[in-house]
Amino acid sequence: NKYMTLYHSNYLLIFFIPFSLVSGSFIPDLICVTLGLYAIKSIFFDGNFKFFKTYFYLFFIFYFICILSSIFSNDVVFSFQSSLLYFRFFFYSCAIILLCIHNQNKLLNIILLSLISCLFFLFFDFLINYNQNILERPIISSLFGDEKKAGSYLSRFYPLLICIILFKDIKFKKIFIHIIILLSTFVIILSFERTALLIFSL
Repeated sequence: NKYMTLYHSNYLLIFFIPFSLVSGSFIPDLICVTLGLYAIKSIFFDGNFKFFKTYFYLFFIFYFICILSSIFSNDVVFSFQSSLLYFRFFFYSCAIILLCIHNQNKLLNIILLSLISCLFFLFFDFLINYNQNILERPIISSLFGDEKKAGSYLSRFYPLLICIILFKDIKFKKIFIHIIILLSTFVIILSFERTALLIFSL
């Protein structure tokens, strides 16, 4: 039925979140808003508001502080560009929570598969583009082009990937984690991003 189609499409959107971040801000924001609409339907039309009531009040206080700080900032217009629509992340996080409640194991499997796919893609892409003469090509940026932030991208997803692997009941877990660490180290070192390397080391 239509509800189950919408339900499964939400998991598909979550799978593509790590990949969408490579393209810029439009597609990730579109996914965020789409999942947010699913949460709005569930909260206000399916009667789940009581479940998120406390979270809503806490987020509203934080959102009010963001708006207030934007009003008193030096560049009000620029500050409002990031803070005014920040409420979309509240509904986005609610959507993640709802999907986790409905089928936690499926959600974790999808996120795990997505992150591992990204990691292996970056690894093989770096491996193919690696130039033995480092002086001629000091930085490999993969799909990020001139922005050169592949290392930052991976270093921020890496802890989540490791946590999910530790949480899941996977065969040869230690070997799998060591492989993930080696591949991540390879990509981050070749990205020549000092901040990413520091975050990864921590």
